[in-house]
Amino acid sequence: MNKSLRLMSAAGLGAGLMYLFDPDRGKRRRALVRNKVRHAAKVAGDVTGKTGRDVRNHVMGVLAEAESLFRIRDVSDDVVRARVRSKLGRIVSHPSAIEVKAVDGLIILSGPILASEEHLLLESVADLHGVKNIENLLELHDQAGDIPALQGGRPRQERLGVLKTSWSPTTRLIATAAGGALALYGARRRGMFGSALGSLGVGVVMRALTNVKTSDHVREDDDCAVIDNPKPINIDAPVDQVIDYGLPPEEFADVVSHVHATRCNMFMR
Repeated sequence: MNKSLRLMSAAGLGAGLMYLFDPDRGKRRRALVRNKVRHAAKVAGDVTGKTGRDVRNHVMGVLAEAESLFRIRDVSDDVVRARVRSKLGRIVSHPSAIEVKAVDGLIILSGPILASEEHLLLESVADLHGVKNIENLLELHDQAGDIPALQGGRPRQERLGVLKTSWSPTTRLIATAAGGALALYGARRRGMFGSALGSLGVGVVMRALTNVKTSDHVREDDDCAVIDNPKPINIDAPVDQVIDYGLPPEEFADVVSHVHATRCNMFMR
């Protein structure tokens, strides 16, 4: 068994060296590997910094909420108004259309709003610390129609961290740890139940690492799965140079497993 493992390791090492030191494409392949390592290091540094700040902000927020439960004090109108505006941005599709005034704890709301969003708005504002009463001067509309302030926008609904489309760094950190532990437990348990837990854990980890829903990445198109890249990539270089440097798209099917065919759409400006 050990001899077979050593032979497989040696074969893998030899194949890797042949791939990197190929006389024709070795230089370009080494450059690609070096660029990927540098990019991964930069991304890791950025993610670490963002996660640290997000965790610190969450902790400070929890401490502030706990302090407010045991410490009664007056809140200025500016602070209450800022809290209301922050809440609007999470539950109303057109927050800029609503005018907010605060007078001694009285919140005055005015401006056009979709009728389906009024109840949630009033309920959420009433629960904010420092809000004593609400004066409702909102203009209700069943549809946006031709009202300029209600054009565009997108439906919003305040959700728990894991139910949001985009997870915060803290949520991603917790999900990665939980998913990894679940995958490890499933691998050790084995059996059908262990496989299910392991698959679930791997899925959670992938969701946390990419921060993109699986349905946004892969869609079924006829008999094959199509993978979309939701982020455009702008390369400041001549098109001919980019094509010569990158792997020709028609060769993807020969290099990348599970790829049956490729199609390249290039937009030149």
